Amino acid sequence: MPKAKYSVSVDIAAKSKMANHARFLANVSVPAAERLRNAYYSALKSLEMNPATSAQKWAHWKRQTVI
Repeated sequence: MPKAKYSVSVDIAAKSKMANHARFLANVSVPAAERLRNAYYSALKSLEMNPATSAQKWAHWKRQTVI
């Protein structure tokens, strides 16, 4: 895997909210929680490589995806 070009920092409150959301979702559907987790980490990795392109891509994904 290529080395990250940028460092991405996520606010502690945002991390906490994402973790709470994933835990809640896992109580309903483990596969859905896994998809959320994978999408989240994929977005972070993508942002580390190219923030401008990734931000547009993930904003579009967020509008289009229903879990």
